[in-house]
Amino acid sequence: MIPSFLQKQNTRRGMLRNCAGFAGSALLAQLFPASLLNAGVPALCQQAATPPTDSLGAMRAQMGTVPIHSQPLAENLTLLSGPGGKCCGVERARRQNRS
Repeated sequence: MIPSFLQKQNTRRGMLRNCAGFAGSALLAQLFPASLLNAGVPALCQQAATPPTDSLGAMRAQMGTVPIHSQPLAENLTLLSGPGGKCCGVERARRQNRS
């Protein structure tokens, strides 16, 4: 069974009507207090009660355990690769101070 909204093509008038309905519902969501909206949907209150996990910190800790590998490409060119990406480094000879 194909739903009826997939069988007919949308017109410009229909899309404008849908956009107006969406904008109106977003406006009403901003006007009503959050406690009133949460009373209608108790499942959202239970999800908000759980503390958010620190996914960025967990990802940084995981990436910190992987070592950076170096691979010489030429006499003075080295490829550094690790979990953050790849980077090339050029080694230059140091000047000796002549005093």
